[in-house]
Amino acid sequence: MVLLDTLERKKARGLIVDPLSPFDLAARTAVVFSIRRAFKELELFQEYEDLVEDIRLDIVEHVFHGDHPRGPNMDKFRRQIEADCPPRGIANTLAYILDAKEDLAALDATAVVLRHVVRIVEDGRGSEELNARFITGISNVNGHLAERNIGYQFDGSELIRSSEPVLFKDVMEPCLHVLVRYEIFRDTEKEFRKALDAWKKKDYKQAVHHSAEALEGMLRVLVKEILPARHSASLQTNASVDILNQKKLWAPQHGEIMKKLHALRGDRGAHSEATKPEEGRASEKDAEATVYLSASMLVLIARAYEDHLRTTPSTS
Repeated sequence: MVLLDTLERKKARGLIVDPLSPFDLAARTAVVFSIRRAFKELELFQEYEDLVEDIRLDIVEHVFHGDHPRGPNMDKFRRQIEADCPPRGIANTLAYILDAKEDLAALDATAVVLRHVVRIVEDGRGSEELNARFITGISNVNGHLAERNIGYQFDGSELIRSSEPVLFKDVMEPCLHVLVRYEIFRDTEKEFRKALDAWKKKDYKQAVHHSAEALEGMLRVLVKEILPARHSASLQTNASVDILNQKKLWAPQHGEIMKKLHALRGDRGAHSEATKPEEGRASEKDAEATVYLSASMLVLIARAYEDHLRTTPSTS
C-alpha cells in the first residue's frame, strides 16, 4: 500500500506545513475528547475491535514509520500490546495523538483517525444517528483547530492548510457538507475537491479552473432539476444563469458574480500559461478568491435547490 502523503513527508519536500500555533497538549486533549465522544456509539459494533486495530496500524505505518514512539500514554498502550492484551476502545489508540513529540505527527495521527470516521460513514455501516455523531465529531475537531488557530482543517479526506480558519469553517465546510448531502451534486463535489487539491499544491491555474468548473456543473444540474425542458449537457455558466434568473432564485447580482467567475476561468484558468506574460497568469490571490467565491456560490445554489424542494408540491 502506498504511504499517505503526511504533513511530515510534505515538509521533507520543502513545503511549508508547520502549524500557525502549537498543537499543544490542551489542543490535542480537546480534539481527542471530541473523537472519543464520536466513537461512543460505535462501541456497540461487533467489529469494533477490528476497526480500532485498523486505525492503530494505519497510524503506526503511515505516521510513525512502523515504530511505537514513547510517551506516558503510549508506553502503557505498548505494554498491553506486548502482553497480547489488546486494549478495548479508541481511547488507547488516541494516545498517539496525545504523546507524539512533534506537532505534525500528532496532526497526521488525527487525520488518520478522521479518515476512518469518514470511511465508516461512507460505507453505510452505522445508523443515521451514528453518522450524525461522526459528522458532528469532525465539525467539533475543526472547531478546536480553528479556535486555537492551528492553521489546518479536515476537509473530509485530509488536513488542508487554512490560514483563515474562521473563513474555512463558515464558507468551505458548509459547501462540502451540502455537496455531500445530495446525490445529484456528487460530480460537483468531486470537481470542487479537485480545486481544493490544486490550491493545496499551489497549482493556481487548475484551482481557478476546477472551482469555476464545479460552479458551471452545479448550475447545469439545477437547470435540469428545476427547468428540465431548458436543460442541455452543453450549457455553460452564462446560459444557465440566464435560464435560472427566470425563477428569481437569487438576486441578479449573484448571477453576475457567477458569470464573472466563468470569465475569470477563461482568462486565468484555461489554456497553457507558457505563452502568457507573468501578470496574466493565475496567482495565489486569484486562486484563493476564486475558490472561496465559488464555494459561496455553490452554497447559494444548493440553498436555492432546497427552497425549490420545499415549495414544489410532491407528485407522489
